[in-house]
Amino acid sequence: MTSKMASEKTSSPSSPQLTVIFDGGCGFCTRTMRLIRARDRESRIAWVPCQRITNDATRGRLCANAVVAAADGQEDAIGAQAFARILTTLTGSPWPVRIATLPVLRHLLAAGYWMIARLRTRLPGDSPWCAQHPEECQPAS
Repeated sequence: MTSKMASEKTSSPSSPQLTVIFDGGCGFCTRTMRLIRARDRESRIAWVPCQRITNDATRGRLCANAVVAAADGQEDAIGAQAFARILTTLTGSPWPVRIATLPVLRHLLAAGYWMIARLRTRLPGDSPWCAQHPEECQPAS
C-alpha cells in the first residue's frame, strides 16, 4: 500500500488513525481514556481494553504497560511514546512525537511514565471500564 493510500485510509472519519489498548481494570487508566476521548471529537482514536486480548501472554504484557498505540504502517508505541503518538493524533502536529524522541527527553519521559504506571492503582480514577462495561472486556472469540 502506498503512503498516500495509507494516509487516505487513516484520515477517514469512520476509520480511526490510532488504536490504543488500555487496562480496562484500572480506574486511573479509565479516567485518562475518558479525558482524551472527550477531546477526540473526530473519533481518530479507537480504545480497546487489554482484557479483550485472547492470548494470555500478550494480554499480560499489554495490561502491564497500561497503553500501547498502533497505527497503520507504524510500529507500536509503548508508554510515554504512545502518549506522544496520542497527542500527535489529537493535535495533528508532529511535535509531540518529535520532542518525545529527543534522547534526553525520551529517557525522562520513560522514567516518568514508569513511575505513573507503577502507581496507577493508587492514583485517583473513575470506576474501571470493565466494571462499567463487562461485555466489552470479554476476550474476543
